[in-house]
Amino acid sequence: MSQIPENKNSSAFSRFFQPYTVIFNITFRQMFWSKKTMLMSLVALSPVLLTILFRFSRHGAAEASDFFPYMILIVYLTFLSILLALFYGTSIVSDEVDNKTLTYLFTRPIRKETIILGKFAAYLLGVFLMLFTSVLLTFAVVVADNNSLMPTVLTKRAVRDKWMPADGSSGLTFKEQRQVPQELRYWEYQGTEARQIRDRLARGVARGEVPMKFSLRWNFLAETLGVLMLALIVYGAFFTFLGARLKYAVLIGLLFAFGWEKIVLIVPGLVKKFSVIYYLLSSFPKDHIPREFSQVFLRGTTMQFSNTTYSIIILLIISIVFLGLSIFALYHKE
Repeated sequence: MSQIPENKNSSAFSRFFQPYTVIFNITFRQMFWSKKTMLMSLVALSPVLLTILFRFSRHGAAEASDFFPYMILIVYLTFLSILLALFYGTSIVSDEVDNKTLTYLFTRPIRKETIILGKFAAYLLGVFLMLFTSVLLTFAVVVADNNSLMPTVLTKRAVRDKWMPADGSSGLTFKEQRQVPQELRYWEYQGTEARQIRDRLARGVARGEVPMKFSLRWNFLAETLGVLMLALIVYGAFFTFLGARLKYAVLIGLLFAFGWEKIVLIVPGLVKKFSVIYYLLSSFPKDHIPREFSQVFLRGTTMQFSNTTYSIIILLIISIVFLGLSIFALYHKE
């Protein structure tokens, strides 16, 4: 850890934030050029290769439109975000201990919370940039196929599950609505009649009888990135606490991340509400969660998701609590 410069000719505001900025800059530089980051960057980019293989394989429209949500749920949300948070979060304090620089930091006129929050912010930005790059490349490869842009309301899954948007809503952009023949504009009807007309349109699009060009779903991409950021914050805060408090933090973190967080998904009842992944899935756009995800990864159990706003609040509270506990643990570290 480099020496922390002191600037006496600055405002009270800049003097308050200077220690955070210095800790952030030093940590981010060390993180950016580390061998661990190079390895993790390759791991984070591996879904792009899977997406390219899918892009050039034979698949139907329904498979293409579900592929990106599957990648987000299975690869990014329940695996990559946890893995990256684990290896970087647990090292926020443990790296300073291993490098014997924690004692130096303790001798400087710098508060313990500044160390935790400055290093946590550097972790958050660095790891989010990895995931952002990977997700954006995956999205770009997927949307190169017009079939993958098909809105949820027209997919085979929506027809099979009899899913429909609210009466009067089409689930299509204005540009897509204008391409629909007048007799197939289901949103102008209600109830069963609307669903039957939608089913005719969906079958016509799938068979190529009703030509349509679909638009990019930028709102879904933005919502996806928001949920991934939440995952990095809450898992990062928890693993930071483990790294500050326990000697074998990575091992315990692995048991939690790929043991408890996975087992709890298939356990019926209220047990799910004692996991982080439950609230992350509740924050995910509900109409983009494929039914097969429940059948395969939830072992057919019925998951009643919580309200999105409530879930986000719970995740932020968990993050604040564990960051606070991390700071407390650092104050009591010798």
